[in-house]
Amino acid sequence: ATFLIQSEIKNNQLQTKIVSDSLVTVAAKLEVYVLSFTGDTIKSHSKDITIPANQVVNLDLAKLHIRQLEPHKSFIYSKISTNNKTLAEHIDFFGKPKNIKLPKGNLQIKEIAPNQFEVSSSPSVFHYKVALSTSEFGNFEPNFFHLLPGENMKISFIPNEKDVVIDASGVGIISLNSFE
Repeated sequence: ATFLIQSEIKNNQLQTKIVSDSLVTVAAKLEVYVLSFTGDTIKSHSKDITIPANQVVNLDLAKLHIRQLEPHKSFIYSKISTNNKTLAEHIDFFGKPKNIKLPKGNLQIKEIAPNQFEVSSSPSVFHYKVALSTSEFGNFEPNFFHLLPGENMKISFIPNEKDVVIDASGVGIISLNSFE
């Protein structure tokens, strides 16, 4: 990846780090959201930034004071983009993933073309580590991803054998939200 982004809260203040391996300086838009697992926006911040070539940029978003946060029920979603193209995005949790309280929710999958699917959830549930499976040999691209509340993810199935085609009824889907 050319860019990496990570955000965290230190002393009730949001700090974001961007790592650039780009050979050129890039003008981009930074978006940082503190969200609940049920899709509510607790805090958000957006600003235009300049990312210097081959450098690490540390941003202290001090005006975003984060208080009265339930760390086991929320997360940070950070994204940098330019010209409506996502350069990097990242989800950060407060503390250890084993301590988070994920809400229950259903995932839907629909076929949009042969071996092409769209996975969606309700607008009020964040799904952690979504995984797809099938009895056929092959790979899903992507697989083992997070799904933000109300978002869709397009998935491709790449079979090991050329003529294998599966439909949505042949795909199993699960996330860690299903476990207690």
